Order: sequence, then C-alpha cells, then structure tokens
Amino acid sequence: MTAAAFCVFMVLNVPIAIWRIVTSIQDLRWQERPRVDVDWYSPSYVGNNYPMHLPTPPLETVAMGLHETVHYGLNASEDIGDDEWNTILYLAEGSGRVRIGPSRRAYVVSYLHQLHCLRGFQRGIVSPGRKDGVSPASGHMHHCLNYLRQTFLCAALDMLEKGDFMQSNFTEGTVGSDLVCQDWKAAVADLMQRNYNKFVEWNEKWN
Repeated sequence: MTAAAFCVFMVLNVPIAIWRIVTSIQDLRWQERPRVDVDWYSPSYVGNNYPMHLPTPPLETVAMGLHETVHYGLNASEDIGDDEWNTILYLAEGSGRVRIGPSRRAYVVSYLHQLHCLRGFQRGIVSPGRKDGVSPASGHMHHCLNYLRQTFLCAALDMLEKGDFMQSNFTEGTVGSDLVCQDWKAAVADLMQRNYNKFVEWNEKWN
C-alpha cells in the first residue's frame, strides 16, 4: 500500500472507528442508569388530558457521523436490504404505540410514525404495488410527505455540514460531517417496552 493510499484509508476509516467507540461507551453508560418510574395510568388521563411527550430521562449527547453506506439498499433482488429497513421499526414491541390512562388508550410516538412513513416509501420504491408500501397515487403518500414535512419543521436540526451536498457523487464509504445527537435509543426503547409489557399483562387479565 502506497503512502497516499494509506492516508486516504486513515482519513476514511478513523472517524468511523472513533464514532463506534463513542457509541459503545454511551451504551455502557445507559446500562448503569436507573429506570424512570412513570405513572402511565393516572386516572386524570381521560378525554383530552394526556401527556404531550414520552416521559424520558435527561438525554446525553453522542456523535453520529454522516456517511454513504451499502446498507439500507433499494435493490429489490437483495433481501438483506429489506431486512435492514425492517429493523428500524423494531425499537420496541407494540408498533410504536404506548398505552396511557385507566382505559389504556393507544398513542403513537411521533418518531416511530416518521419511521413508519420512511419504511412505507422504501417498500413502495422497491416493490411498487405492495400492500404494505406507500403508493405514489395514494392518500397515504400525501399524508406521509406532509407529516414528515411538518415534523421536520417542528424539530429542525441546525447542525452545519461541510461543503455542498448537491455536489456529492454518493460513493459508498464517503464520510461526511459529524452530527451531535441525543442518545435516545436506550431510554425510549426501555420505556416503550415496559409500557407494552404492562399492557399485555393488563389485557390478559381484563379481556
């Protein structure tokens, strides 16, 4: 390997390695955190009275590097790409819903609604006409595009990215800017899974 090739290799791979180390450390920290006790079933949660947000603990920040990847592909002949896209909805059981109040009414967490729309677009692109996809001519497509537009505007990310993304050649492995993100995964997944487990217990007892 020439010196130039070695330098290119280091520039492309060292940031990714650092990001993985930082992510691993943050995951270990989450394992040490106490759980948050949540009163999901308060008698006051009736009618239009319900919490506006999922009651997560204070979230730490982590770095996420933007880069082109061979994963999450759009090739209909490769099952692995479809399987990878499917994992984005596996944050917790319950299809992105939590049950709140004495009657266990269902509410959808916005983030999972966003991922549902992305997954539907992917299915519609890879396998047009698929029942669980989003057809370009459907009201579902119109809903999802407007929903993503509105939620992106509500929580707009203001990080500065280097260069002009319109000039990218989208070469796989290309490393872009680093983003500073909230480390939400462990807290949100834990809260939603515990809520789902409690709903299953309640449902088996009373229905």
